[in-house]
Amino acid sequence: MTSNTTVAGFSPAWDGHERRRILVQCRCPVCGADLHPGVERRDWEQVTNFPYRHIVIHGSPLHAVVVYLDANFAVRGVEAGHSIEVEKNQDTLQEILHKWANPS
Repeated sequence: MTSNTTVAGFSPAWDGHERRRILVQCRCPVCGADLHPGVERRDWEQVTNFPYRHIVIHGSPLHAVVVYLDANFAVRGVEAGHSIEVEKNQDTLQEILHKWANPS
């Protein structure tokens, strides 16, 4: 299998990338957007139990979706958060900018 081959609906196992992205789309229950969530390697390596909860913040107005992933990196559920609050401090802003700038 080559490194460009996709398996089971997600990008190849890390393949030197910081993030493993789900290629099979899941739909946001709030706005209907097609989402392709990606989990950072350092986060995935620390998972101790499943389902793993991955939050995707998007849209206008801003809202959040919790994507539940199993040990095989398959989507097992999607749940919406209709309200979101962002703490207004320098640490939070730096972390948001870091996540946004992180390569896919």
